[in-house]
Amino acid sequence: MANSTDAANAAMEAALAYQQAHYGEDMGPTLNAITGVCIGIILVSIGLRLYAQHMIGKAMYADSLLIIVTGTVAQFTPSRTVWGSTK
Repeated sequence: MANSTDAANAAMEAALAYQQAHYGEDMGPTLNAITGVCIGIILVSIGLRLYAQHMIGKAMYADSLLIIVTGTVAQFTPSRTVWGSTK
């Protein structure tokens, strides 16, 4: 009868074999492209919102300022993570 340690070791060996078999696969360029598209959508959405508010003469209130701050954070967080400037 096998104990739980043997089962855990077998599972770890299977996981290691899978990782070694797929070592050369790289999703980096795809991830960079998706992140770039998302950042672009964020910037266009915020820009259109601010432009529309300006065109109808609405003053900039706290909601607009919070969206600008949130958009800035949303823009720089994935770009720092994906494009490697996390130092």
